[in-house]
Amino acid sequence: MQYKNERTSLVIELDGLSEEEKAFLNGALARFQKNVHWGAFENFAFGPQSPIYARRRTFGQLTKDPLYLALQDMWLELGIKQGEVTNDLPKHPKITR
Repeated sequence: MQYKNERTSLVIELDGLSEEEKAFLNGALARFQKNVHWGAFENFAFGPQSPIYARRRTFGQLTKDPLYLALQDMWLELGIKQGEVTNDLPKHPKITR
């Protein structure tokens, strides 16, 4: 499984997600595609119910987790679309994680 941001060409490999994590990611993708409010997405993706906290007990582990990285990218993209975050990246940067 893979998350790809078409605008930035960011690709995140999501192999090894549990069924719970896959279901959560699908819920996040549905919200992202519906362009839900930036704050609502943040509450969903990073709230206490998020499975990103289940196995990652340190900040370092969390920030390297592929699910976290995909959720963070979706959150930032919504922020850009909704005018909450200014896009200062070049038009087509090549980013791979």
